[in-house]
Amino acid sequence: MKPSAPLGMAALTLLGALCVSACAKPSMAPSTNNPAPVWSAVVEDHLQIYAEQGLPEVRADDRDDFLEAMELAEGSDQMAGRFRSRLEDADPLLLTAALLAVVEDLTAESVDKTRAYAWLRARGDAAMLPRLTLRLKYEKDWLANVDLALALLKYGSGAGLDAIHNILSAQNSANQEAVDLARFRAMQALAFLPPSSAWQASDDFDRNWQRLLEVQAYWLKFRQLPDVEPVAASDAQRAELWRMMTRLRSQPLRPVDDARFVYTRLPNWVFEPLQQTIFDENRYVREHALQTLAWIGYPVGLWAQQQNANLAVTYGAALDSPDLRPRVMEAMGASGLSSMQDLLLPWLRTGNLEEITAAADALLRCADERVNAELTALLQSQTPLSPEARYSLRLLSAPAETMGAVVMPPGLDPSEAARRVQWWHERAQKP
Repeated sequence: MKPSAPLGMAALTLLGALCVSACAKPSMAPSTNNPAPVWSAVVEDHLQIYAEQGLPEVRADDRDDFLEAMELAEGSDQMAGRFRSRLEDADPLLLTAALLAVVEDLTAESVDKTRAYAWLRARGDAAMLPRLTLRLKYEKDWLANVDLALALLKYGSGAGLDAIHNILSAQNSANQEAVDLARFRAMQALAFLPPSSAWQASDDFDRNWQRLLEVQAYWLKFRQLPDVEPVAASDAQRAELWRMMTRLRSQPLRPVDDARFVYTRLPNWVFEPLQQTIFDENRYVREHALQTLAWIGYPVGLWAQQQNANLAVTYGAALDSPDLRPRVMEAMGASGLSSMQDLLLPWLRTGNLEEITAAADALLRCADERVNAELTALLQSQTPLSPEARYSLRLLSAPAETMGAVVMPPGLDPSEAARRVQWWHERAQKP
């Protein structure tokens, strides 16, 4: 029986309305007109939905058989052709899983990993996207990174383009022969960038380089490729995505960092599952999901606008969890959506010191000029503000031409001040 479809945006935005009161709010907390959130087995439920999908587990014998086949397929004789046919005719999910097992093996020979990346690029299934994205964190071989980037590009991800950029920008090295080979392959890889009405692949490196910069910038802003019709994630991709979500349950940080590394680099279809996950019954999962959404930042807000997703409803439902509230505010502000400011402003007046600071920082990242009068009045009042909150509000309420003259409050760490100045500058990219 085919698994049922995942929760859509309509179900997601109704989460707040379906929640029932389950925990008391602080006595002085502002009303959000949302019931307190109810946590559920979000990750576990999706693991069950996609239990029959995704990549199979691979035995060591199967992996070794594919390794041998890849080596023997490299010749030009009839036997090599038979082994190439065997690889090409293999079950795509099994082949993909076996190749991933090779590149993820710390003891694998470099030549075997290079072969595996080339075959992943040529024959890998879309389900590889989450695990292959993680290889960007660990794969140090430049030549392998070219095939890795192209395999990701094939399935709508520009996450590997930084590797192409870095290879082409590299200076001379002690191992110059390897650098030159990687650079040559990276130059060839530019031909696989998405074409546009103004650019087609050619031998003109300068034009190809400019196209690389354009695609990189678009990817970083929208988490999708320009001039390419977005393709919905397959069930196999979603199965692998939810399997990786289990890493967010971990108390050791390595699995958590790996998962967040992947989610901040996947195409924007990952944003909906992350939104759902902030209601998971596991506190680690929901906190890490919110932090990941905050790290992604404005692309989440741009995606919400494209999808007509009401994130204020989703975040509003989570906002009534006292333990989670600062994380929720961080994600709200990072979205850059001015629709969040009506939910955030009340916490400046009646929240505790941590909540006031989180709200002020969030407003710096998402609010528009409609809040200026209230912020000016608040700064002139006797409301207790942390140095961080005071500086965020001063930056937000100051005219752009006088931003450089905003005075840092006493007790503010210079690194914290620099972070808020960076947020102020990033407002130019706000949705």
